[in-house]
Order: sequence, then structure tokens, then C-alpha cells
Amino acid sequence: MRKISLFALMLVPLSANAFSPYNLGAQIGIGSIESSNSTVKGINGSFRVHPYLSAEAGYIEHGNVSAFNGDVDASSFYLAAKPTYPIGRFELHAKAGLNYYDASLSSANAWESGSQSGIGLVLGVGADLFLMRQLSIGASLQSFGMEVMDESARASSLTFNAHYHF
Repeated sequence: MRKISLFALMLVPLSANAFSPYNLGAQIGIGSIESSNSTVKGINGSFRVHPYLSAEAGYIEHGNVSAFNGDVDASSFYLAAKPTYPIGRFELHAKAGLNYYDASLSSANAWESGSQSGIGLVLGVGADLFLMRQLSIGASLQSFGMEVMDESARASSLTFNAHYHF
């Protein structure tokens, strides 16, 4: 009996954390770079600094696509401000910030191959549905600015996500 009581006391702080402003999530979806599609996947986390504003950081793999006369493989780390608007169990959000990208181009012509890193703009909109206080699912449209072999490009995606709030 004492073991059960001790276990219950250990869970009390966990239930209090359900109201914490932190969350961790994962996303998967369809993305494109220059009209060539790929599978996009990523992870992110956020901290709610205000009931209507969060700071989000994450990593996303834009996938491997055929573009720019070769195969482009790109990924981004990003940091964004994320204003939110709750409507009952739903939450609408926008996102604006910066991403650090790494894009590489593999081509049959060696002089057209190479990699490029830099800073770009990230923008997005989406909606989440809270299934319970700690778990939400949703969808987002995102666009990441980058350059591939000194040409401007956008890595756009439609992703489905799940977040655990703690």
C-alpha cells in the first residue's frame, strides 16, 4: 500500500506540469522545392511567453528533390515567433522567423554540384486541435527561404504534426 501511495505522490508534480508553457512535437508531410515534391519531416519545441505568443525552434528535413538540373538535399534549423489565437479546443497560429539552411546539389556535371548554407526567412500558418490538455494534433503550411547554387528558392511544405505539452 505504501508503494502505491508513494507512486501517487510522485505523479502529482507531473499533473501540475500539464499547465506548463512548454511543448515538444514532430511533423511529417509533403514538401516541394522548385515544384519537385518530397517527404518532409521534422521536430520542434516551443515556449509560450504569453497566452497569445510562443517562441518556436526546430529542425526540418526538406527532403531530396530533383531541381536545378540535379538532386537537391536540404535541411533547416529555425527560430520563429508564433502568435496564436485559441478558439475552444482549436488554436490558430502564424509563424515568422529565420532559418539556417544547408542545401546541397548533386549533378552529373561536377561544376554544377556543391553545397550552400545561409540564413533565410521562414513563414507559416496552421491550426491545432487539443485532444487533451497535454496532446494536440494539427496541420501547418510553411515556407523556408534558401539559395541553391546562388539561386533563390523556397522550400514549401504541408505538414501534419503532434505536440506534447508539459
